[in-house]
Amino acid sequence: PQAPLLLNVLLNDGAHPLQILKIFENRIRKLILIKDCAEKLKNGNKRINLRTISFNGFKQNILPQIIEHDKQTQKAIEEKDLAFTSGKTKKKAGDTSELLLAPNPQNPYPVFQLFQKSENFSYGELKQALIYLSDMEYRLKSSMFDSKSAFESFIMGICRK
Repeated sequence: PQAPLLLNVLLNDGAHPLQILKIFENRIRKLILIKDCAEKLKNGNKRINLRTISFNGFKQNILPQIIEHDKQTQKAIEEKDLAFTSGKTKKKAGDTSELLLAPNPQNPYPVFQLFQKSENFSYGELKQALIYLSDMEYRLKSSMFDSKSAFESFIMGICRK
């Protein structure tokens, strides 16, 4: 119920539709990364039910696995950067926090909330959301159309459950 109101606030404050689109895209991509990681999370041999886990249970059992996942992701990024630069030039490291699931592990509650929210969507739904946003980006860049209506349609579609 709040999403259309927040959309109106953003548009009325002068946010460009492409900026809003990127916000949606980044959130959908983050949810896909989370779903991928959540498939691997275990408590012993059992897959963890993120819908029912308490915050303390998440912090004690899941967050250490997420932090380890992020360390491996960061290491892979650094190795890739090193391989592509061949050690010849010192390249300024880009912001990789968007690829990390817990960029600030000292504040785990937002991470907990995102992991729980990811359970509301299937991979297929998230994939369709990205396709819709990609089509919308093309339309925004190539023609004039009512972006507010398109965003509202997207919000209603993704939140219809």
